[in-house]
Amino acid sequence: MATNWITKNEVNGGNRGTTKGGAALVVVGGLEVSTGAGIPLGVGKITLGLFGLTTAIADVSQGTQDIGYGWNGDSTTPNSNFIRDSLFGGNDERYGIVSTLVGAVGMYVGFVNYPMLAETSAGALIPGRGTNNGYTHQQNLEGLKEINNHLSDDVEGFEFEPNKAMINKIEEMINNGEPLSGAYKDFYEHELTESMLMKQGYDYNTAHNMALDIHEVQPQQLYSPEIIKNYPQWFNKLDFEFWGIDPN
Repeated sequence: MATNWITKNEVNGGNRGTTKGGAALVVVGGLEVSTGAGIPLGVGKITLGLFGLTTAIADVSQGTQDIGYGWNGDSTTPNSNFIRDSLFGGNDERYGIVSTLVGAVGMYVGFVNYPMLAETSAGALIPGRGTNNGYTHQQNLEGLKEINNHLSDDVEGFEFEPNKAMINKIEEMINNGEPLSGAYKDFYEHELTESMLMKQGYDYNTAHNMALDIHEVQPQQLYSPEIIKNYPQWFNKLDFEFWGIDPN
């Protein structure tokens, strides 16, 4: 099946020296500048990101020229684009295809790497939101202190007995140099991510659900079987069934 690409030349209307076309190109270039930084580290990805940012800046410059020409009624003076003119020999079509593809990759990676976009309609169309990019936490007492502050100040959950029991066990494991695993690791990472999301402005319920999605865990995975057995009054049938615990 043939694919019809819409390039930046088409966004610009194919009309050099028009105010409307120039404004459209400035907007597209601006979007690429803002999302190009979403490409994560790595030699190949850094190169791709720098190229995307450079073409975006070139597009903004070109669009600004077109706005000026259109404002003055000048439809004959050719615009300049230092990337198109130097690397692509002034070929608009080839430049448009390559720079559009690079811009699309930058926008894709930007959505994947910034969970605050997850609830937007565009973010919902981007696969891979279940990864924990940017939310892998060091296991140490500083992180545990942040969890204590989060549960005390943000959600008033510090006095919840299972939370205190989980925190005490996690502190013991960290002090003994034991890597967190299972529910203790899930609880630790979930609470830290939830805290970070709430600092970005999300309410508790939204941050809680986003943290579950980021780390790909179910709510029942946040408390260990030992804690559930010690505090059965705070848990329900789903928790018991998930861990295979007899509630009687």
